[in-house]
Amino acid sequence: MLAGALLDVTGSYVYPFYAAGICIFISGLVCFPLRKFAEIERRSRGGLLPPSHNSSGEEVKEETTLNMSPLHNHSSESPL
Repeated sequence: MLAGALLDVTGSYVYPFYAAGICIFISGLVCFPLRKFAEIERRSRGGLLPPSHNSSGEEVKEETTLNMSPLHNHSSESPL
């Protein structure tokens, strides 16, 4: 709706395009501090670490594979 209004006012698609890009850029900037805020709140609520961290606070990478192929259905029931 805003893009349409900008198009009507300016007669060009350039300004609506830039406005959309600026909104996406700002939303990306807002996401950066979220992990730090979550960590601060988690510590204030009891200091529990998520399952992806070990006792010293280091992040642990788990290797998991997810096979979504219907050809590898290991259940005894028919998918139909």
